[in-house]
Amino acid sequence: MAAITRRSLVRGLGAISALGGLSACSGKKTEEEEEDDRPQQIGDDAQEVQALVRLALGQLVDRSYITSVITQNGEVPAGTLVPRGVFEPDGTEFFARAGDGNSKGYFNASQNGFKTCFDKAMATLKTYYKYNRAKGIFKNFPPLTYVCDNDEVRKGIGEYLACVFEQVGIEMEVVVQDDQTYANTCAGGGFSIVCAHHDLECTDPQCMLDLWTAEAPNTAQLGKGAHERVSIYNLNLASYGMDVLAADETWANTYDVLAKTIANTADQTVRCNLLHLAEDMVMDTGCVSPLYYDTTPYLHAKELEGHYLTSLGIHSFKGTKFKGSDEVLNVCLGKEPATLDPAWVASPNDVTIATHLCAGLARWTKRAENDYIVEADCARELVAGVQNADGTITYTYVLRDGLVWSDGKPLVARDFEVAWKRAASKEFGSPQRRLFSVIQGYDEGSLSVSATDDKTLTVVAACPVPHWNQLLALPAFAPVREDVAGNGSWANDASTFVGNGPYRMAAWEHGSVIRMEKNDTYWDNPRVVMRQICFHATDDNHASLANFEAGTWQLIANLPHGEMDLIHETHPEEYAIGPCVGTHYLCINANENILPI
Repeated sequence: MAAITRRSLVRGLGAISALGGLSACSGKKTEEEEEDDRPQQIGDDAQEVQALVRLALGQLVDRSYITSVITQNGEVPAGTLVPRGVFEPDGTEFFARAGDGNSKGYFNASQNGFKTCFDKAMATLKTYYKYNRAKGIFKNFPPLTYVCDNDEVRKGIGEYLACVFEQVGIEMEVVVQDDQTYANTCAGGGFSIVCAHHDLECTDPQCMLDLWTAEAPNTAQLGKGAHERVSIYNLNLASYGMDVLAADETWANTYDVLAKTIANTADQTVRCNLLHLAEDMVMDTGCVSPLYYDTTPYLHAKELEGHYLTSLGIHSFKGTKFKGSDEVLNVCLGKEPATLDPAWVASPNDVTIATHLCAGLARWTKRAENDYIVEADCARELVAGVQNADGTITYTYVLRDGLVWSDGKPLVARDFEVAWKRAASKEFGSPQRRLFSVIQGYDEGSLSVSATDDKTLTVVAACPVPHWNQLLALPAFAPVREDVAGNGSWANDASTFVGNGPYRMAAWEHGSVIRMEKNDTYWDNPRVVMRQICFHATDDNHASLANFEAGTWQLIANLPHGEMDLIHETHPEEYAIGPCVGTHYLCINANENILPI
């Protein structure tokens, strides 16, 4: 991707100049004339002020500029954290009632709304920081650090932000790190700002909003480090008929309590209102600033048949043919997964690979164009569940006859029990652990799931869960054999990987390719068409494009963003934008001191 330079920022920075971030004033003025000499004293309200300042930093960003100049893949500027494609019980999209409730969310993220946001941001910052009127810059804002990996989009957004902030006197360094260092930096909070994203595992707001509990490894550091002791948050659920009240409490004692309440609320209308409250709380911190709603762009060979994306942006290649052949398919989704342990895979690209190797009780399938459903996979049927007197729901699943692992050993119900309890264990530390919070016993570390015999699995949900069957289709809910999982590196090597999906892992050449072969022991083997799939791995998007154009690879999902206009022009029939229920956002560190210096 071409660097975001001053020349390429003509529109973005020109807009800032027009809004008053740059001054056309000339002539010498005294220091007193140039500065607001009486900014408001902060005093004991430091935490509240920092939240307002973080909100202001997010309001300085022109999101339509990012989507039209940097990303260029049909993304929509975001005014909410929960993305589009998520619906309330009455069929209304969740984002339409978020924030101000007029489909603009928490702020108007469109190009037309940028002026209003920018003006609000400048007014907030002028309240607390010295401002040089002649130059249109703030004089005592502390320097910031934006950290990213080598991802083209994240680097481009960082370069853009640095230029934008510089125009109003805020210095920000962009630091590029290797993948592992970057992951450690995000986890440890060694940054001022990072650009992150989350693509929802299910079309339910809880999948996004559970990310921000103090218990979860949230990147914004809410409830982490020094912020763990900050006591400024309130929670009062009396209007919902609940005896939950907390005043001037910590994030863990308010937001985490709200998240647990949501997971145990049976009334879906009340649950939806509580989810909106949770999004309000996250957005009020200013630590999370939505940028745009994701899409799934890719290039596919015209002769590729039978491929589809689910509504969550997961590719399916099980029924594909290329030029009428069912022999070998070569695709590249981007970097190789860190692991294919089903309890750990999270991104749509990694989930795509995992779902070809692992099968749960349920799976997504295409019923018609743009119509995707969840159907039974290893389970004979997806049962409705039985409501108990205490409001919990008991599901009893019977496995299909003759299920076996890729090494030929029988697959039994206990393999599901082991997998779920393992993934939900706090000690195991899976980032997907939160997905199991809807099951009774989660908080106590004793998940209510058990194999009553080799073919029967019983699980008790804490209350009705609208996205229950979607959860069952996730890799995290796929079975894992206890003797295999005892080897900590089992999921990173073809010689030790054991799955039960439509394909088996034949080879994993790290940094190059994961080679899969049709699994003849899969229960639905006749519907699996392609004999071999090669998932190539690279973070070089230009090399990926070159392989596609040479005909070596038949589908690629890692496109060079700096060449999107050219790609649209040269590959009009092969370029596609698929669905993805996700949001890119800025995380502004809750523990970063951004008070005036």
